[in-house]
Amino acid sequence: MNKEKQKINGIICKFLILLLEKKATDISIKIAESQLETKIEISSEEVFLDKDTIHDIKKILSMERTLEIESLYWGLIGSVDNICSIYNLHIVANMIDDVETYYSDNKFKIVLCRKK
Repeated sequence: MNKEKQKINGIICKFLILLLEKKATDISIKIAESQLETKIEISSEEVFLDKDTIHDIKKILSMERTLEIESLYWGLIGSVDNICSIYNLHIVANMIDDVETYYSDNKFKIVLCRKK
């Protein structure tokens, strides 16, 4: 698997771990690739996230992508599972360019965009 695919896989794994920790059910993942970007959509039909968790996710992921240190950070993506998954999202934030989050009636959806 090439490094770009490994990075996409790492991003997905971090969110999957977070959702599983929150007892999410009916999780779906969609990946759409184009010449310009990769979009990753992760959703769950039944998960309880409190306001603080939603706020933390949005705040963490609003950081700008840092290309200079991305190569250092993505190598950590599998090595920091011993701390709460929400804090591992700092690594993901440095690997994405745009994010949209939706949460209503215990349904969660996040769309992450990674430009090539």
